Amino acid sequence: MNRFQRKNLMHIKERFQQETGVNLNTKKSYGHYRKPLLLFAAILLCSISLTAFGFQLFSGLTGDELVLGATYQGNGIITIAVENQSDKDLYFQPKLKLMKWNSGEEIQPRSNSITFTGRAIPSQGKGTMTIDLSSAYDIALLEQPLLNDSYYLVLTNNNFIFGQDWMCNINFTENSYTPQPSVIPQQAEAPILKQIPEQLHFYFEADSTNAEERRQLNTAYKEAYTKLFADFDGKIISSVSPILPGNRIDSTKPYPHIKDLSKEESQLITMQWHSTDSRFKLLATEGEHALVISAALPLEKYEDASTMLPLFFLLTYEKEQIAHEHVYAFIYGQTIPFSQLTPYEVYSDETYVCYEISPFIYTDFNNYLQDFAGSHPEISLDETTTQQAKDTYQYYRENLPDLIYFP
Repeated sequence: MNRFQRKNLMHIKERFQQETGVNLNTKKSYGHYRKPLLLFAAILLCSISLTAFGFQLFSGLTGDELVLGATYQGNGIITIAVENQSDKDLYFQPKLKLMKWNSGEEIQPRSNSITFTGRAIPSQGKGTMTIDLSSAYDIALLEQPLLNDSYYLVLTNNNFIFGQDWMCNINFTENSYTPQPSVIPQQAEAPILKQIPEQLHFYFEADSTNAEERRQLNTAYKEAYTKLFADFDGKIISSVSPILPGNRIDSTKPYPHIKDLSKEESQLITMQWHSTDSRFKLLATEGEHALVISAALPLEKYEDASTMLPLFFLLTYEKEQIAHEHVYAFIYGQTIPFSQLTPYEVYSDETYVCYEISPFIYTDFNNYLQDFAGSHPEISLDETTTQQAKDTYQYYRENLPDLIYFP
């Protein structure tokens, strides 16, 4: 993924030709062209080096993740709450693109007088970046409601290179003083809570929506379950995954895959590694990740956008580790003997065993779907969407053991 390939060179040549008007495809060679060509070669080599070293920066291509939330304050001022979920520091460049979703049109600024503050976001930290567009765009025009369209920003830390640019919705017709739709806080289901030790209830009863409160809750939860383990008569076995610190993927480590999806299926579901559920609660101990299969639920305002509903959570364990007495998995606050996990097994070979653990997170899919929609008012959950989600859930519930494989 990180290697510089020949096609990258072609892309650089194409972009250089577009921006300079220089034709690099000519086969003529004259002595008086030698210096300019050497100069171009040096520039090209520099570009290649910058591109190659760009992967050392914060990048989605290496698993770095962030959460963005933009609020329009009025008068051309935008504040963006940024949560850096990577072990790398993030430095936004003072650049942006203002785009329309449906038309794909970029709104060209009248000038480059856009000001940024708060562009540095530390690793595993959060911050607020403020952007002032008032001198660069026609703000009165932006504040007029759009018909069947909406705006979004593209932010970057490396000249909008793929993997180092991020989109963020922005609504200029609402500002921070506009009343927002009520959101139902997400808490663990009562039947699930009964299975969790009482000393851990505080974590699953609390709302983890706020990033700062969530960070504090996770710290307290880690302290609580560490103390629980110290007094526990048994050995807790951690799951395995290819996720490295900084949310990077170790491509040399085997991990479960789902058999190839059709084009239609790939538009309805995603498969990603996550350490938390939709309520931002840790699935196991800190640092463990599950392969999560999620269903796409369309948004009310944006026809081509969706929010992902996590359906199934696959935790993988080394078979040798769990083939002993008095060994337990720690799943969603619950200590469970591996002997009791057999009904949830969806894959097994000589080395690994995979368990699908959603029954330890939610008990009824219909209630789970409605609760999720209640905490995400932007979702368009009509009869058709609901049935589609149910069909997707039922299909994977019945066929998951036949779809999983290790390459």
